[in-house]
Amino acid sequence: MSPSGISIVPMAPQHLAEAHGLSVAVRWPHRIEDWAFLLTLGRGVVALDGGQVIGTSLWWAKGNSPATLGMIIVAPERQGQGLGRQLMDEALAGIGPRQIMLNATKEGMPLYAKLGFAEIDVVAQHQGQPKLPDGGSVASETPVRSMEREDLQAIVVLDARETGRSREAPLKAFAQAGEGLLAERDGQLQGYALARLFGRGHVIGPVVASDDQIARTLVRAWIEKLGGGFVRIDVRAASGLSDWLASHGLLKVDEVFTMVRSGARGGTPNDGRPSPRLFALASQALG
Repeated sequence: MSPSGISIVPMAPQHLAEAHGLSVAVRWPHRIEDWAFLLTLGRGVVALDGGQVIGTSLWWAKGNSPATLGMIIVAPERQGQGLGRQLMDEALAGIGPRQIMLNATKEGMPLYAKLGFAEIDVVAQHQGQPKLPDGGSVASETPVRSMEREDLQAIVVLDARETGRSREAPLKAFAQAGEGLLAERDGQLQGYALARLFGRGHVIGPVVASDDQIARTLVRAWIEKLGGGFVRIDVRAASGLSDWLASHGLLKVDEVFTMVRSGARGGTPNDGRPSPRLFALASQALG
């Protein structure tokens, strides 16, 4: 029990309906299915007042890789009372002495800075009903094809090589939850893009590619495949894709700030800087 009389307890499936209600209250697009998916991949805590969920925090920590932290929400009517700090303290204790990455709103940055996080990147949120400006199909020297079950291990290997992180478990979960497109050249995998149901439609991500042209080819192929339905994609500001996405009807609607805290095992904030080969995130929470 916290000094304020609020209980901080592990998040469990029975909390998801009220957690979803909090995300609706702060105008986040997550469905309850999205909450359930995130919880299966990680751990979290909820703040309870009289049995009611008034705050949430989730984190994902696998092996020796850096952890990611997200879904930090405080009920609008309870903000400004120190609850966000309580949720962060619980999450940091649960994560332990490893490097941690999160994507922060502008409003949340001062709290995270006090806790030792440093800004290293910006992520642009693009969404809308996309279109192909010339109405044509994908034209590229790099062929694109659908992912098959037997391709998954090659994707895991490429992802680890290009991002410097081991993400096998979440990649397998994303692939199971959605579909993938692969770009190959001379029989060698050059990039991949996954997509799954999320929020109002589909989210495209992660997108990992050997260069920005292949990343565009993969995203354009997804735009064509999804046939004009609602799409969201979160891209690193340094990806160079923002203007291109806007020209395809996916307008920039928001941005968040990637922040990193070094772990007790060493390292500096710059160690967590995202790879230039990571063009689009799986989600703002998971990175």
